[in-house]
Amino acid sequence: MTSSNAPANNEHDFPAPETVREQLYRLLQSPDFQAPARLKNLLAYLVEETLHGRAGNIKAYSIALEVFGRGESFNANTDPIVRVEAGKLRRQLELYYLLNPNDPVRILIPLG
Repeated sequence: MTSSNAPANNEHDFPAPETVREQLYRLLQSPDFQAPARLKNLLAYLVEETLHGRAGNIKAYSIALEVFGRGESFNANTDPIVRVEAGKLRRQLELYYLLNPNDPVRILIPLG
């Protein structure tokens, strides 16, 4: 996540968690963010995990179970749901920020 005008809370110049949550709420409520519920759930999950310091532990397996309701037998090699939905989410975020370039915080989903 990056910030343009939001107050920072650490040496990496990330915005404060409450600022990120405000942006998440604004984005999820915006008519410019035309994402289905499953993508909104994915975005909320990724943001919250990151804010709780667990970004390094986010894996396709945990996303499949926690967000998409897949069973414990989920295999990312045979079920591309996480990769496909993450790509869709990146495109939706890109479109949203093209339409809202002055938002104070940008939520980005890196590849991988």
